[in-house]
Amino acid sequence: MPARSSILYFDKIIVCVSLRRIVIFFFFLVSLTPLFGQKITISFSSPQSVKGVKLSATSYKDSSTAVKSLQFFLVELHQKGYLEAAIDTVLKSGTNWTAVLYLGKVYKYATIDRGSLPLPLANKVGFSAKKFRGGAFNIGEIYRLERRIIKIAENSGYPFASIGLDSIQFDDQNRLHTSFKYVAGPFITVDSLAIVGNYEVKYKFFQRLIRIKKKDEFSQLKINQSNNILKELPYVQVMAPPEAYIANGTTRITYFLEKRKANLIDGYVGFLPNAAKNNKLLVTGDLKLELKNLFRSGKTFIVNWQRFNEQSQYFKVYYEHPRIFGAGLDLGGLLEITRQDTSFLNINREMKASQQLGLVGKLDLFIGLKTGRVLSQRSNTDTLKLAYGDFNNYTYGVGYSLNKLDNFFYPKRGVYFTTKVFLGNKTILQNPFYSDATYVNVKRKTYQLNVEAMIEKYVSVSKRNVILTRLKYGQVFNDKGSLFLNDFYRIGGLRTLRGFNENQFYVSQFGIASLEYRFQTDEESYLLLFTDQAFIANPFVDKGNAEYLFALGAGISFTTPAGVFNFVYSVGQSSTQKLSLTLSKIHFGLVSKF
Repeated sequence: MPARSSILYFDKIIVCVSLRRIVIFFFFLVSLTPLFGQKITISFSSPQSVKGVKLSATSYKDSSTAVKSLQFFLVELHQKGYLEAAIDTVLKSGTNWTAVLYLGKVYKYATIDRGSLPLPLANKVGFSAKKFRGGAFNIGEIYRLERRIIKIAENSGYPFASIGLDSIQFDDQNRLHTSFKYVAGPFITVDSLAIVGNYEVKYKFFQRLIRIKKKDEFSQLKINQSNNILKELPYVQVMAPPEAYIANGTTRITYFLEKRKANLIDGYVGFLPNAAKNNKLLVTGDLKLELKNLFRSGKTFIVNWQRFNEQSQYFKVYYEHPRIFGAGLDLGGLLEITRQDTSFLNINREMKASQQLGLVGKLDLFIGLKTGRVLSQRSNTDTLKLAYGDFNNYTYGVGYSLNKLDNFFYPKRGVYFTTKVFLGNKTILQNPFYSDATYVNVKRKTYQLNVEAMIEKYVSVSKRNVILTRLKYGQVFNDKGSLFLNDFYRIGGLRTLRGFNENQFYVSQFGIASLEYRFQTDEESYLLLFTDQAFIANPFVDKGNAEYLFALGAGISFTTPAGVFNFVYSVGQSSTQKLSLTLSKIHFGLVSKF
């Protein structure tokens, strides 16, 4: 038996609208077809005024809009207690219409008692008999209240609960006397979880993952949330919504899941002009290994290495342990090491705890330590104005993400939003390369704030055409004397700002707007055209610290038996780089999944 069998009903509420008026209004609507596209002005003829309802003449752009406005107008009257309200006829004089309005009697509430509705449930939905005394009768208001009651019941172990009005009476003053009739139905608990498909997972971990376990009370909300959780997992493909079958007071919930290839080796090679060696070819790279669902328990392990110029490298290792100790929290640990030629070495250590919020949201909490160290005396050409610095920055942060995409991995419509805010307790250390005079105007202890955000919107124009718009923003806040280049964001390259070298720009503030057109050749392959425009700021730049950047390009992403192949060709323009094909950037790579 399907689980969603909650019943909501009204007993006999008689609304006295004559059949004659309904028929007249129907034929009136049909007669308006020739007037579509002409501006219409509607006024009302009524023997009485209606408090809170506008009856003055109003103009509409065409007859279709005018008809809809009349329909909504009647709904508004019904909500104010005029249950018999109807439009008897419409007198037309060209584009000027006069609606002959029949209002009828005003129906009001007298008493609506709690009846058999349990007091705890009534309190949860905010029911109070006082709210329904003397006010205009509104059937929609009662319906919304009953819907809230049913939702709470079906998420508290009573999927067959029903609610309605009992002993309905209208007195000689057109006032409603009634009470609620609530039937809880049988109490249902979870007996077992089942998986149909080849997805392999440990049963105990699966219970923690979807937050449903044996002997839990039935909850339709939890079932919906579990389906959303599974859709966001990279190693699972949801083939159909879960189904709940109820018998003898228990339910068996069945999930239809197939294993998705999620482990990957991702890499690309970039060929860039090497300005340090007479524009000879410089080979850069980005290699990534991701292992998902380790030991059939959802664990993740990621290693990433990048080389973005001749002497600079980046290394990252990340581990995530989902549903730690059976709780709903996911814990992750991050280590990042960035070496910039002989200038500096940054190490970032971070711990993260994540909690799912509702169907589409997730909350993250962060704690970390970021350290920066100057590698040579030559790093700062002006020892009285340090570009690079030594520091320890203890950070505490919070993040939130909202996922309303139709497909998290290959989206065609929907919105994705994420933001992070970090507050750091920063201590600036004196480097033995430099004298005390170097640090005279430097605050040795300070607070530092980082704010980051990104929003993406996908619009499916047609079956094969998708438009992506994206906005990215980041900024670090602190006194100028307490900021160093190795505090800054690094942007440029395939994953941030196409058309420029990897990590080309040091910025204390950036905003990147992207517009991308995709032509889908199949579900996981597409051709693309794009443009990126950016605003960046760097207080260490002498001649103006703000700059606008522009880039455009094209590319392709398609699946092969070996994996997903990506190719992007782009050109960019800045104050130091012309928009020239000789300075174009070519990136290609193969994402091999297994």
